[in-house]
Amino acid sequence: MGKKLCLSVCMILLMLLLSACYDAREIGDYAYVSMMGIDEGITDTLRLTFHIPEFTVSGSGTNSGGGGESNEKEKTEKEVITLDAPSLLSGVSIMNNSIPKIINFMHMKAIIISEKMARAGKIGEIVAGLMKYRQIRGITNIIICKGTAQEFIKAMKPYQGGLITETIEELITRSDKTGFITEFTFRDMYNRIKSPTTQFLGIYGAVNEGENLKDGDTPFTGYKIPGDYLAGETPVKGGPKVELFGSAIFDGDKMVGTLTGFETQMVRLAHGTLSRVVFTIQDPLSPGLYIPVEIKELEKPKVNIDLSSQKPRIKLELSLEGDITSVPSRIDYEDTKMNRVLEQTFENFIKTGIQRTFLKGKELKSDIFDFGRTAIKQFLTIPEWEEYKWTDKFSEAELDVSVDFTIRRTGKTIDSGPIISSEGKE
Repeated sequence: MGKKLCLSVCMILLMLLLSACYDAREIGDYAYVSMMGIDEGITDTLRLTFHIPEFTVSGSGTNSGGGGESNEKEKTEKEVITLDAPSLLSGVSIMNNSIPKIINFMHMKAIIISEKMARAGKIGEIVAGLMKYRQIRGITNIIICKGTAQEFIKAMKPYQGGLITETIEELITRSDKTGFITEFTFRDMYNRIKSPTTQFLGIYGAVNEGENLKDGDTPFTGYKIPGDYLAGETPVKGGPKVELFGSAIFDGDKMVGTLTGFETQMVRLAHGTLSRVVFTIQDPLSPGLYIPVEIKELEKPKVNIDLSSQKPRIKLELSLEGDITSVPSRIDYEDTKMNRVLEQTFENFIKTGIQRTFLKGKELKSDIFDFGRTAIKQFLTIPEWEEYKWTDKFSEAELDVSVDFTIRRTGKTIDSGPIISSEGKE
């Protein structure tokens, strides 16, 4: 009797283990959203835009030999759906009732929020709702766009036949080599808008129609720092219309200003999040020409803050090294003594850039350099820190920047000699 009972129990358990999931769904049952845009609504609170890639197979045929060889090719199309709704969940419900697939956000790469909504201080209520939505991952990228998120998403296209998800991801991951945009994600945004020590910097995006690339016979005059632009302002024509360049500055959940690509580089240098980046400086002995320098951080930035006086005194130390990639003036900067002239010029260039960016943050009362993370260590309790009112004190803070830059390599040449022609040396 006991053996029969054990056998029956084992058979029942085996049947349960081998049974299929009653609620299982196939991958084709879902419509995977790659980007979601959020604007102010017209007929309701929010205007939601969903970018949904569609993968199809086209272009089949046979060879001339009649062997029936297939010539199929996969391509990607997109569908952009926009609707007004009081909340994301309500919008998803409407979408699920309108299309024959189930909306899924598990592979979403970016949330696009219009600058109008960001400046209106409506980010907090949006983020709080999105954070509770299980399908939206914390590593999703946040982009604040000039104009409407709807038009931004419509302009986004995959580059050179690739996937749209790859295009978005690669645009953002390349930032550790350029520094023109920030690296903060949706999770960072949620944490930083509530933090008493840091502020959020969002990726700034825009549609660039190529109108900034001027035509004409007027020659270029004057030096402009490379990358000192906002998205939509760079002198580029052709290529993708969607551009990510610079940062949106937040004070709590309200956007209060912007940083150019160059100013964003200064912030990332202070954060220690640039692996390698190229700067172009004026030739100190031939100001009409420019020298590109590829640099990387030799050590992590050091921050010391003195809170003993009425104004916080901040000391930032950067240790950098780099390579000279070209010397158009052909001045012998490879020489040890001349080397130091170039090093000092670059050190002053970085000091000036950081001070300029720091002043912008002070004016907007936004600690974009995260100095609050260092200052808070001097307080034993959170109430003591809150009583100190760092945000108010930060707007009066003074910054001393120290940059130590060393040239390690001078490229393939060891001597930038003059050009010799029939008229002699230049």
